[in-house]
Amino acid sequence: MNIYIHIPFCKEKCTYCKFAITPIFDDYKKKKYLHFLENEIKNTLAQKNIKKVNTIYFGGGTPSILSADEIKKILELFPEGAQEISFESNPEDLSENFLEQIFSLGINRLSIGIQSLNPKTLESVERSSTESIFSALESLQNFKVGKFILFGNKKISINLDFILGLPYTKKGEIFEHIKYLHEKYPFITHTSVYFLEKGLYPKNWQKLSISEMEIIAEYTKICDFFEEKGWNHYEISNFSAPGFECQHNQGYWNHIDTLGFGLSASGFEKISERKFVGKRKTNALSFSGYYKGKMAEEEYLDEGQIELEKLLFGMRTNGYFVNPRIPIVSEEKVQRFLEQKFLEGTIQKFRVTQKGMPIIDRIIDDIIL
Repeated sequence: MNIYIHIPFCKEKCTYCKFAITPIFDDYKKKKYLHFLENEIKNTLAQKNIKKVNTIYFGGGTPSILSADEIKKILELFPEGAQEISFESNPEDLSENFLEQIFSLGINRLSIGIQSLNPKTLESVERSSTESIFSALESLQNFKVGKFILFGNKKISINLDFILGLPYTKKGEIFEHIKYLHEKYPFITHTSVYFLEKGLYPKNWQKLSISEMEIIAEYTKICDFFEEKGWNHYEISNFSAPGFECQHNQGYWNHIDTLGFGLSASGFEKISERKFVGKRKTNALSFSGYYKGKMAEEEYLDEGQIELEKLLFGMRTNGYFVNPRIPIVSEEKVQRFLEQKFLEGTIQKFRVTQKGMPIIDRIIDDIIL
């Protein structure tokens, strides 16, 4: 069983953010939310008799807006022994003292929202300053033993997030930022590089950024950089040093049972009920709805829907095995993309190539029956 915990608070809402979050200005709102969150966790774990969890993921929002005591109180609700406890953070929250506190609680995977090192870009999307980014990384440097960040005898995985296509970024700039930080801070074990989603930003951003072709060329350079490092490109946006892949995200892609706690949090569980084989539940998207225990969505999934998700996830990771019992792709169109080198493999088992990665959504839309 995997666990997702949503912390919907931020000091500022980033211009491109699509998640259910709110800027927080008072402790009362946070305390009220944590009260309902803790009750939801306690009641669900008791109802489902959960004795073991594999991964716990704090997402948001900004989980690092919580105090160490608040994080501890949440973690104490779960059985001990989670293999991976991931924690999303903003750089300005990562003082050496706070890092020591959260590492002592068992957090062993820290994800830091960098996005860019261009000050004008960061200011335009209301992100952390370059000064706070380097301050956080220097604080982490104090925990470095040999090549890795260690706490006790445990290796801490450090992930940096970047976004391609933000305003005021120059051609090749994000690649240079990634390369520079990896050379300066070799303890980084994971990097995520996302494409800015259309529709989540003002129309004038496209004029203020590099072209789509330049973004594709830069993404290709980033892929080549990590390949030369010997890293695993295990999902379109995710690169890791060997052994540092995010277990929690791999759970999503492989339909591992997951409980989602908090505002807008989603969970998935395998079932065997009539024609259905899976169930996905999403909590209410508003605070008032969440406090009343409402759901935004409860969806029962049949074999065809699960197979479609296997295609979507498989195309982003290690490929898709065609299920002859549940045909969902056009063999003719798959063959065409194979010939054009956007896909590799066979009609029965194929995956997207580096050339095809930037247009993966178009490929998927085209091959689905």
